[in-house]
Amino acid sequence: MSYKRADDILPENILEILQMYVSGEAIYVPKKKECRKRWGSSTGVNEKLRSRNEQILEQHRMGTSTKELALQYYLTEKSIQRILREMQMKPPMEQCGFELEGRKLNRETKSKTFEKGYYKNHACDESFVCKVCGRQVIPDGAGSRHRNHCPNCLTSLHVDVEPGDRASDCGGYMEAVAVWVRKNGEWAIIHRCRQCGEMSSNRIAADDNPMKLMSIAMKPLTSSPFPIERIEEMTRLMGGAGSIS
Repeated sequence: MSYKRADDILPENILEILQMYVSGEAIYVPKKKECRKRWGSSTGVNEKLRSRNEQILEQHRMGTSTKELALQYYLTEKSIQRILREMQMKPPMEQCGFELEGRKLNRETKSKTFEKGYYKNHACDESFVCKVCGRQVIPDGAGSRHRNHCPNCLTSLHVDVEPGDRASDCGGYMEAVAVWVRKNGEWAIIHRCRQCGEMSSNRIAADDNPMKLMSIAMKPLTSSPFPIERIEEMTRLMGGAGSIS
């Protein structure tokens, strides 16, 4: 911070007004608000910390414990827990996968960001990039006003306690582990959180990856808990070619 004499840079009338408040003393004149820089922006420290915290959150969502993260990043477990809380306390829009930084908030955007349970009664119709497979996801083609998961890898985020309330503090990845058929014949996906183990059922979207859905549906048949030959034997016996003793 440089030191400058007031009588060298200020007009005489301004100097006289200033001397009415302070005379013969050093004063600090702050920058205008629009000219101020955020802490760490000049050295890049702020960006490095943000990147580190995102990595911590990502690893925690993948199942790494706070104790393991503390050892890896040379922090205390309490520091890791604080970072996770701060990273997970993002506005609902950011949890859906899109950024608000640098964007002016209009009335609708403010409602989405701050109104509790906004998505319970309003469509989640914004585009986002899947945080697992990296695919750009658009609202068109889902066949629903509320897209719950990525149509490519079928992964969701654990951000709800009740559908659309964005009240969960977990934030883990919800992996598609099974499918089932409802009474009306509609398919639904069973999601399980990698982080906390919470499970939920969500209807499939019209543009969901059919190969991914079928691979999940066929998984029990490809990973039989008993030899496939036993099924052949039982079929033969029940067909009248023998008896089960």
